[in-house]
Amino acid sequence: FSRTLGWGAQAPRVLLGKRLSNLKDMLTEWLHASIVPFDIWEVEISCTASGSIQQVKNSVKTPLRNEDGEILRHLMKPICNYFSVGVESRVGLGFDKHRTKSQLLNKAVYVVEGTKKITFTHTPRISHLLNCATTTTDSGKDHIIFTTDPTEETCCLTGSPVSIVMLNIPSIMGGCDVWSKAKRVGVECGINSHGRSSPDPGILGKLQVMSVNITLRCH
Repeated sequence: FSRTLGWGAQAPRVLLGKRLSNLKDMLTEWLHASIVPFDIWEVEISCTASGSIQQVKNSVKTPLRNEDGEILRHLMKPICNYFSVGVESRVGLGFDKHRTKSQLLNKAVYVVEGTKKITFTHTPRISHLLNCATTTTDSGKDHIIFTTDPTEETCCLTGSPVSIVMLNIPSIMGGCDVWSKAKRVGVECGINSHGRSSPDPGILGKLQVMSVNITLRCH
């Protein structure tokens, strides 16, 4: 909320002002602001029989379960800010286990958890975690955004990434703007990832404005 309003990491020191003057000015600005569309994504995750979706409860990592106590291996959730799979998700899970009420201490927790996950823990590649990502078109058909299998005749993820981050806002992990640091497209489209065909601009456009339904199928 603070970053969305352009305040940065925290609200202004004088939020209300004398006789609520600051608050009134902000309300006036908000009421006269231009209305722009804001996408709400729906992410659907399906895991194999050996997989699970983890959460933190009472500082303990535990798998999500349904009403019958069975481990959930399929989940659909709406998101408005960001969604990710990979090393930063593992860092975030460790962070939630040690979250504090202090912004400064929380940054220190991020440093500790990041160091642990990068230095002392094996980080699997995305190709070992995901099979593919698809989006559902208006006609109800699934369209593959990318696959991690270079033998498939579709768009393939390039390199050996350790994270997949899907952003709806230019901020993640305390204000990091990933988009501003992006320099190249990480997907190649053609016969396979080893081909020489250039990416399809139409597909890349869909990557930049991902539609509502995204499916990640875990190995």
